Amino acid sequence: MAIYLITKDLRMRALINRSLAVSVFCAINREQFDKLVVPLGKDMCPVLIIDSDYVKEHVSRLLCSLAFKGIKCPKILLVSHPSDFSQKEKISREHNILYLTKPFDQALLWNAIVEVAGNRPLEQHLDEDVFKSFVCSSSDPFDSIFIGTSKAARTVRTIIRHISHTFETVHIFGETGTGKEIVANLLFKSSGSRIPMVTVNCAILNGPLQDSTLFGHTKGAFTDARETRPGLLSKANGGVLFLDEIELLPYELQGKMLRILENGQYRALGSDELITTRFKLITASNIPLELLMKKGTIRSDFFNRIDRLSIEIPPLRERSEDIMPLAEHHLRQLGESRQFDRETIDLLTSYHWPGNVRELFNEIESIVLFSRGRRDLSIHSVLTSSHIRRWRASGLSKNLHETVENVAETPTGYSLQTLRETCG
Repeated sequence: MAIYLITKDLRMRALINRSLAVSVFCAINREQFDKLVVPLGKDMCPVLIIDSDYVKEHVSRLLCSLAFKGIKCPKILLVSHPSDFSQKEKISREHNILYLTKPFDQALLWNAIVEVAGNRPLEQHLDEDVFKSFVCSSSDPFDSIFIGTSKAARTVRTIIRHISHTFETVHIFGETGTGKEIVANLLFKSSGSRIPMVTVNCAILNGPLQDSTLFGHTKGAFTDARETRPGLLSKANGGVLFLDEIELLPYELQGKMLRILENGQYRALGSDELITTRFKLITASNIPLELLMKKGTIRSDFFNRIDRLSIEIPPLRERSEDIMPLAEHHLRQLGESRQFDRETIDLLTSYHWPGNVRELFNEIESIVLFSRGRRDLSIHSVLTSSHIRRWRASGLSKNLHETVENVAETPTGYSLQTLRETCG
């Protein structure tokens, strides 16, 4: 059995390719999609995984082509944005697809593959260590997803465990790049919901159609409303709604959301009919909620409703002992077996990472990319991020000026002025 993956995401390809006996097909144009039909038709029991974020408009055409040729194979559609759900739901119904929301861990993907493959013995396609890692990660996702050995990381995992099974509203606070969406996904997976988590960045809820986006609308509700369309609240019913960057939620929508949280009812735009809904609300911000309330960005009554349970994710600079576990975890995600050299480890652990985990992962991907052909992974092989370049430059400049001052105090023939001009 082969597993065919359609994506341009290097991390996704590395994860699947490393873990399973896989035929990885990276299709980015029409000709490549047409060629994929041939091996799929010859394979006795293939599983097709489609990353919709990277193939978009080609998905429906490929699936129709397979159906026309009578090729029936289990399929998993990977999606990440709630605005695509209506289209994906239509595709899912027509072509019998299981779809999975990103980001996800190995265990969740493993379970999805087993489900669509009809529980065929996929273990024979796994090496023993990788199979064990799947089993272990599925038994305790808290340790395998929110990585870290520091006291701060352990505290976050403990809080998540304690509140994961409640239906109460949860607020997540942390700087940009600390992993707020990862924590939200952990809470979602722990809820046991079979409905995909609906993730909304509140920045998209600013504008004339903000009510329609959230609550849905009926045909004719406004000029371009040519058909009735459900809103994001409808898609989240019975599941989890994640409102990221809650500080960007318009003031008037905060009042409407408050009423929905209190009585569980709302009306679609252009309709008098009350719709009943129930969902677990998770919110996130990179500014403390209390400060947002004092500034007038968040209503006080809305603040009191969403601040009942909270999780604060510490920045990476406050848990430096987690840097290497995170780095090594990401290397495994990338399917990389090489190790960092000593100088790279020293630099990674001493840098303050203002972009937090996201910046660390981006840097590691650059190191892996530019270290091709090398025995070890070295930061010297990569054009590092602007933050790190400035940090390294400031450190070098400081050392040079310290050297100049030391030389000035010694009885040598060097000219202090010459050294200053040379070193800047």
